[in-house]
Amino acid sequence: MPIGEKLALLVCLLQDADPEISRRANQTISEWNEEEILAQLQSRDCPVSVLEHFGRATNPASRLQAIIANPSDISRLEFEISPGDLALEGLPAERDERQTTIANRLSKLSVREKIRYALFGTREIRAVLVRDPNKEVARNVLHSPKLTENEIESIAAMRSVADDILREIGNSKEWTKSYAVVQNLVKNPKTPPLVSQRLMNRLHTQDLTLLSRDRSISDAVRHQAARVLKQRTAARPGV
Repeated sequence: MPIGEKLALLVCLLQDADPEISRRANQTISEWNEEEILAQLQSRDCPVSVLEHFGRATNPASRLQAIIANPSDISRLEFEISPGDLALEGLPAERDERQTTIANRLSKLSVREKIRYALFGTREIRAVLVRDPNKEVARNVLHSPKLTENEIESIAAMRSVADDILREIGNSKEWTKSYAVVQNLVKNPKTPPLVSQRLMNRLHTQDLTLLSRDRSISDAVRHQAARVLKQRTAARPGV
């Protein structure tokens, strides 16, 4: 029997009237090979009942991410958060007050709920959750299927996000195709030094010159910019 059918049968048995059968089904699922579960959740042929179960149950965030990666349209229907799930009516018009209000409402949610909002919430919600003290919550903002390049540019410039978030952005070949992302990461004092140093060689000479004179950034970044600029000038006399 295919894995998908086995999981679908076990999910069905979870609802069995006999508590012993339900318990055994739950135990079997809990002991299942995690890689097989993730592969199944990403499969177009994964039964809807299996997607629904793992989308609603208390599971590692990796399972929600696998469901998002599922190419079938049905995979998203039960897991996206509707606009009414987090009431945004009556929020202050002023940006900072608005974000504070949203942050207060989000702070009352469980980690599991925050992860769902990080993946499926609005841009305003992602801007708050990317700074969440729980690293798993913040990291899942970067895996949201709704995340835009403009948001990545903004996050790369944030000094209130964890260095792990900036490291993940800096290590992404896709995101660092954007010059603005690279520039923001290099200028951000929270960016891990090894990431900044590696990306600095991507900057234009004019921007390196400005960085080497910018007193608002860290001494380490400013001095590194001066070194790269000196090496570039020495390699290209007359430039």
